[in-house]
Amino acid sequence: MSPNSQSKKDVLTPSEREFVNRVRKSLEQYRLIDMTQNIHRELTGLKMIAESIRQYPSPFKTQTLGGRKRDMATLIDALANATFFTLDMVLPTRTLLGGAFITAKINFFRMLSYLIVEAFRDRKIQISLLNESHLFLSQAVYSKVTEALLSSMICDNKLSYTLRHRAARVALYMWEDRINREMADFFPILEGTWAARQRMSPVYGTFLGAAEIFSLMRNGCDPRFLDFFSRDTCSQEEILAFQEFLFGLTTAEIKDLQKQNDRAAIGEDMVRQWSLKNDISMIQDMDDTTGFYTFFMKRHLVALSRQIGKLPGPHHTAEEYVMIHFIENYWKEILAVDGE
Repeated sequence: MSPNSQSKKDVLTPSEREFVNRVRKSLEQYRLIDMTQNIHRELTGLKMIAESIRQYPSPFKTQTLGGRKRDMATLIDALANATFFTLDMVLPTRTLLGGAFITAKINFFRMLSYLIVEAFRDRKIQISLLNESHLFLSQAVYSKVTEALLSSMICDNKLSYTLRHRAARVALYMWEDRINREMADFFPILEGTWAARQRMSPVYGTFLGAAEIFSLMRNGCDPRFLDFFSRDTCSQEEILAFQEFLFGLTTAEIKDLQKQNDRAAIGEDMVRQWSLKNDISMIQDMDDTTGFYTFFMKRHLVALSRQIGKLPGPHHTAEEYVMIHFIENYWKEILAVDGE
């Protein structure tokens, strides 16, 4: 069954469209025609990418070419047998263009945020509109990050074939209708957790993470995420990955920081000085969704390099360990959002 979708001409969700129309009308009232033209041009670009996506066949439909047949089952098998080095060669063109659409959508809402800052001098109005714009921007970034997590699972031959098969199936449902669907429809646990992490600033201290965990709880972190890392059977790799999530530092960086600072507790200033001394890139301004993407990708790429190089340390990010657990145990419930 193919995922349900909205009107084929829509490139924004209803809530996104309502917000964009509201901003556009406000700009027209201020006679800022150039800015409204920017919005129109960017939306036209999104529609063109969406139309290109629709020109390619859905993976949910059977395709034949001579004696060869491709359907959803054969595509899932191909994905589950792919590696980190071959995945892009297996993905359908429709899926690859969908990734470009998400990136274009991120750039659209970034542009909208810039226009809001330039156009609205009333600080109260500006902040209100920026908060809404950042919400939609965050949702687009979360979708991009979730796709990276699913791709990593699909290509990990250390996971069972059954699990990779399930991850590929879930990914296809996300990829098929990402023009109109939000990642939160599939993985609400991640959206709430990431939003809470963006509102949290690490305290560091002795790197036990108690203050950071309480901060996540206060900021609305999904309790299922925290419960996963508090269970008695939590592995050492999972604990280290959770530590990386809390502090925004790799396991090697944390060890080096502790080694260079023999104090019992380490403060933010000490971490900043250490990062400058050792040319370590620290994540700045966690309210910025671009900063959040850097926060994720740094941990993701380091974990991936450990996995490929068979190096010690967590081979997945904290988010991926949680996703593995949920797809392994609740994949049917995840797909149930589309009536599977």
